[in-house]
Amino acid sequence: MFTCPIHLTMNARGEGIERAWVPEKIREVQNYLLEHYHGQVQATFSDSSRSKAENCNLFGEVVSVERFNYALRLDIDARPTYSERSLVKCANELIGTIRNGFTIVGLQGACVECYESRAGLGGFMECHTEWAEHMEKDQTRARIMGHIWHEGSNMIAETWVFKKYVSNPSLLLEDKEWTLKLLRDGNALAYFPLAVSYGQLPSSFGAIQKRRKRWMKGGMQLAFHVMKHVPMSYFTRYFHCWAYAGVFAYFVWFPTLNALILFGFGVIGRKCQSQMGSVFFLDPDLTEAELKGVNGVRILVWLWNWLGPATLFAFVGVVVGHFVNTLAFWHRGKFVNARKGYKWFWLQFGYILLDGVSLLFPLVRFRTQEKQYYQTQMLLDFILCRTPTWEVTEKSAMCKQNKVAQALV
Repeated sequence: MFTCPIHLTMNARGEGIERAWVPEKIREVQNYLLEHYHGQVQATFSDSSRSKAENCNLFGEVVSVERFNYALRLDIDARPTYSERSLVKCANELIGTIRNGFTIVGLQGACVECYESRAGLGGFMECHTEWAEHMEKDQTRARIMGHIWHEGSNMIAETWVFKKYVSNPSLLLEDKEWTLKLLRDGNALAYFPLAVSYGQLPSSFGAIQKRRKRWMKGGMQLAFHVMKHVPMSYFTRYFHCWAYAGVFAYFVWFPTLNALILFGFGVIGRKCQSQMGSVFFLDPDLTEAELKGVNGVRILVWLWNWLGPATLFAFVGVVVGHFVNTLAFWHRGKFVNARKGYKWFWLQFGYILLDGVSLLFPLVRFRTQEKQYYQTQMLLDFILCRTPTWEVTEKSAMCKQNKVAQALV
């Protein structure tokens, strides 16, 4: 429960009469919030706002730096699991500290999804994907970089940050680009996994795919934006590495790996079997190529014999570690909408194993091929000089349009 003022901002697509429904809808949302937050909700609407980025910029214009130290950004469907007092206490302790050369100006909590049975297996997969992204990958990023990027919701920062840094509405991942602006000035967001907020799962598999399309196309768009417009510096080095790694994976790594899975590994295995009598362990002394003086064969054989298995064992160890961590959260009721029945445990266990094994075979991994497909669409948009557009993700009747609630603390 929050005692602070709440600013409700809302956007809508279209022109003229297509936007006439907005005042009534924003009053409906405001009245719904007033049932729980009496006198705290202030609704703001700009007729020029057609995206979440423009909503955030609007909030930066109306927020008062003199009256409030911090502002909390939440999507309208977010359900925080923490109290206002505990969040402010942690913000006072962590904001202003230095991590890896960056000045911490805000905290980013974990944004996960509430499972709904009507979403079926696709919804369960989406819940797990978001859980892994925000509870596992963000943890890894924070340990390496000392900070993470903004996830679009569940973020508390000093109020001046919202006024100084504006979002770019022309990008699909405006929150990541907003983070980049912070990083260029040596500021950053610290990862705070205890501040978990549950969001509403999209209403259908098609809605889930629409959101995935926006995120995956937006990732490719942002990577090219970083490489073209953002100079390399000490503070932006991690973002540049992410951008170049993503482009390399699309153009080189995944096509090569798919080709090896389809054709290469079988040919290599038969060759090793015929010449060295084994596929799993190679003897460098028996390699015909080395006897002919080809350089590097001994190194390649050593990599196959020792580094490959070591990498595989390390990967399995990481998967097991993530599973143990997820099990602890499940036991505390922090997964799939606080469902603690053993059915959910075995579903989670089975999907973690399936997802972990499928990482070794990207050709048959749905998420990988889906990402490649949408990134190809983004590449075609670039070639044809088309501007990608933001599309609404269908949720419940209260959340059909994208809204952002800002709480001032």
